[in-house]
Amino acid sequence: MSMELLLPIGKELGKWARPSQFPLIFELLNELVGGVVFRNGDGVLWRQLSRYPATQLLYAIGVSAMKSDNVELVGRILTTPLRSGNGEVKPAVALLFPMCLGIDTRPFAGLHGGSDRFTPLSDWLEKKMKEIFSPASDGDRYNDPFKSIFDEFELVGALAYRALTRGQSSPVWAPVGCWAWRRSDDVEVIQRLRDDLDNNGVQSKIMRLGIFRSGVAEADTIISEVQKFSKGLNFY
Repeated sequence: MSMELLLPIGKELGKWARPSQFPLIFELLNELVGGVVFRNGDGVLWRQLSRYPATQLLYAIGVSAMKSDNVELVGRILTTPLRSGNGEVKPAVALLFPMCLGIDTRPFAGLHGGSDRFTPLSDWLEKKMKEIFSPASDGDRYNDPFKSIFDEFELVGALAYRALTRGQSSPVWAPVGCWAWRRSDDVEVIQRLRDDLDNNGVQSKIMRLGIFRSGVAEADTIISEVQKFSKGLNFY
């Protein structure tokens, strides 16, 4: 099926899907990830990019679910195990988030008119998702509700990855996205999630994801770890 047809469907799934329908979404992602059969002679870049259609669908569903406050689906879709074409089984966030695709992103400068980007594939996904979610947007870089939702989804992905791999990797690493280098006068997305956690505890958005099994203290620690890691990246 063409991604031009599948991505709008993903948007609707993110908005309307309920727990009884989640397994159908996971099955669809597994088909996209594991349905590619590698042959001898297939290049490294092809093997890496073979997961990109599933990455697009994950983003379409996840951003839509975040926008619609379908938070349980966001947590489930990021952590559901997927089997790739080479047989490895990993949570969706660890297989499909841009920094987990293992791609040399330098050639992707061509997608942005030749300009260098800190997170070129995330930037491209933001552009593609915005065409689906906000096609009539005026492009106001200082007042863009879609940017806020997109950043929130990518940040939640980084937190989910860290929650799933904590104790397995040292030093701290997480697949950051556009949010990690954006700077503005507004409260940063990571601070908004922290304030929500402080004010609402177990009823906060990130606790409703269902990924922090040890409670609020674990969520607070992981936010701090990911925030410290992102600030240490050489974006400037």
